[in-house]
Amino acid sequence: MKIDLHTHSNYSDGMNSPEGLIKLARDRGIEYFSITDHDNVDAYKQLKKKKTDLTGIELIPGVEVSSFYKDLDIHILGYFIDPFDKKFNLMLKEIQNERVNRAKKIVQKFREMGINITLNRLFELSGGANVIGRPHIARAVVEGGYCSDVNEVFRLYLGDNGPAFVAKDILAPSEAIREIHRVGGIAFLAHPSKIDNDDIVKEIIAMGIDGLEVYYLKHSYDTIQHYAKMADENGLMMSGGTDLHDYDYNNSDWNSFFVPKETIISMQE
Repeated sequence: MKIDLHTHSNYSDGMNSPEGLIKLARDRGIEYFSITDHDNVDAYKQLKKKKTDLTGIELIPGVEVSSFYKDLDIHILGYFIDPFDKKFNLMLKEIQNERVNRAKKIVQKFREMGINITLNRLFELSGGANVIGRPHIARAVVEGGYCSDVNEVFRLYLGDNGPAFVAKDILAPSEAIREIHRVGGIAFLAHPSKIDNDDIVKEIIAMGIDGLEVYYLKHSYDTIQHYAKMADENGLMMSGGTDLHDYDYNNSDWNSFFVPKETIISMQE
């Protein structure tokens, strides 16, 4: 059984259309799949509009909600949500607007360093949506010839401690968790290793999170064991996914990446 519960379409910072992701999942033999775009659920509206064939795939409506806590970006994954809830969409819209404000500040920081990128180009790279993320900005920097690849942009400028970094002024993790619950979903802390602080992870657990993203493509075996133990000790569910953004599952780690079927069974109970 193949499971991938963390992917991104071109409605946020991925490069595939929602239909393209479904085809990719089917071609890879993935049985349980979720599109978890940053701060929007438009992929699900698009799939419904186009009456996309989902034969052979259990598509779990999902989202990755941005939040901010103790100077850290905290991402909360929501599964089995109602993507058509009006209040939920309004909350996501507010986050999207803050993303645009943040992008403007980052563009200005780059200009002060002699790196000229434009907000218009960022909108183009994001498909005209308001879900501008750091990967879009990094692509624009690479396009301009200022860096060789996206990883270099993050290493030199856009990482959490980089000279072009700007924190999001958005809701707290507890609010994201509460809203996911309100629309019938279950909430998971995305890639907890990126927080790199178990005390903060435990504080987020205390906010009422339902699970941890234990089986993350970039987690080592030891990291998986560490967060699996933490989830078990706190009575939490576990989820897993690749965090796919690019066109294909080309990462060399994909062939050895495995999400146990028990994760999806516990989520459906």
